[in-house]
Amino acid sequence: MLRRKFRNPMLGVFAAHLMMASDTKEVALLRELADNLKVVLGNHPDVLSLYLWMDKAAGSPPFLSPPMLRTSWSVLVNRSLPRTDVVPRGSYSARIGDRIWGSGAWLTWLRPERREEESSSGTDDVIAESFGRKLMSSLLVSLGKKSAVASILQPISQGTLDWVRIRLAQEGSAAALVEKESEAKKLTSLERTLFAYIVNVVQQQVHIEGLAADKDRKGKLGALAPYYRMVLKSDLYKRASASAIDFVSKEKLVSQLGMPEASIMDAMEGLARKLGH
Repeated sequence: MLRRKFRNPMLGVFAAHLMMASDTKEVALLRELADNLKVVLGNHPDVLSLYLWMDKAAGSPPFLSPPMLRTSWSVLVNRSLPRTDVVPRGSYSARIGDRIWGSGAWLTWLRPERREEESSSGTDDVIAESFGRKLMSSLLVSLGKKSAVASILQPISQGTLDWVRIRLAQEGSAAALVEKESEAKKLTSLERTLFAYIVNVVQQQVHIEGLAADKDRKGKLGALAPYYRMVLKSDLYKRASASAIDFVSKEKLVSQLGMPEASIMDAMEGLARKLGH
């Protein structure tokens, strides 16, 4: 494949990604290959992802559209948290965050939901729509470089987790709560995915706290345990609370959900607006 890369550049792309997937130590060879491919293919997303894999600080235009290969997508997800300019918020790449489908070498996805502005736009204003896309792309690039939007939003707070806990107790099950809120608040696919994750985290927290309380009741304190724990929480209880906060941090959300930071932040902003948190 390496020998034939100039006749068929995609063979070079495939070879480079095989090297990357095998955690090759031949970084110098991989960089030479990426340089050659960039001369032939230009700013091809699956070529640019090679540079990001080799150096997380590598300069790169934003990935407004998804790459062709799944290995490239994994690189973008991994690099999206420290590099908010890699996958800008509101871009098509961010919108497919929870729509990835299949497990082959090619990156495939289900078509994302139409945005409100797309649904309300007419079909006759083609020129205006094209200009609007270009303007939006420029704005996304600018916002990504400055990290302006991402810096405003904070990770999910303890107050939100407490609200979910109350609603979970009212509905009785995680599935019922997610279904009810998704229908009532008209959550998008991204928002529903994030909300379901948060609900499951809270459910696990409640379960662990229940184990801690059961352990206390069987211990020396017996029936006095609940009153004692009102003043001094057990180590298991403290770990449950700390674990819940950790699991809804940006780093953990990106890792667990396998979505770019931009997808997480878009969904987080939508949830905050629709759920009032």
